[in-house]
Amino acid sequence: MQRAGPAGFLQKKEGFTLIESIVAITILVGAIFGPLTLITRGIYSVREVKDKLIAANLAQEGIEIIRAFRDSNILTGCMTPLGASDWRALVDASPGCTRLAGGAAPGSDWEIDAASVALSPKGATPQKFLLCQAGSLTGLYSYACPGDPSPLGTRFSRVITLITPLDELVTTVVPNATIPAADIMQIIVTVSWTNAAGSQQTHTQKNILYKWR
Repeated sequence: MQRAGPAGFLQKKEGFTLIESIVAITILVGAIFGPLTLITRGIYSVREVKDKLIAANLAQEGIEIIRAFRDSNILTGCMTPLGASDWRALVDASPGCTRLAGGAAPGSDWEIDAASVALSPKGATPQKFLLCQAGSLTGLYSYACPGDPSPLGTRFSRVITLITPLDELVTTVVPNATIPAADIMQIIVTVSWTNAAGSQQTHTQKNILYKWR
């Protein structure tokens, strides 16, 4: 817009056109939401990494629990009713033995947490872990938190599968044919959880235990 000045000269009034305003707003919005999008994606990625780390630790913990049971059974001298060594305690004939295979069919699924002293058969739906905030299990993932009135619920569950020599899969896990099948057991630990996007995730670790001598 132009107006006549004091000396009769035309003066140009500076301002933004509609197009210039739209462009400026677009640039401003991009400058704001671009970093916000990156931050949101970064937070999501951090959570994904954290979930996978927790799952890996829970899976390894499951293997170590079974390994400790194996050691304890051998040190205890678990025996079958006929007096043979029964390090897997398939029939749980000796006092103080932990029944690793539970006397059930090979390939059975089990659950256990760090505070338990024996395996429990998996139900129709695997138990979700609690994160204990107080009591003797503070900071641990467990199915129960003694002394903690308000433990945190989590999205993680764990299933342990024990495969004995009676299972047909044993032929695929025996790395050395000179080792008797009765001295071998495979552990498969599967940790499941739901991620931030609502998708079901799993992490699986496998290990083979031998009769410790």
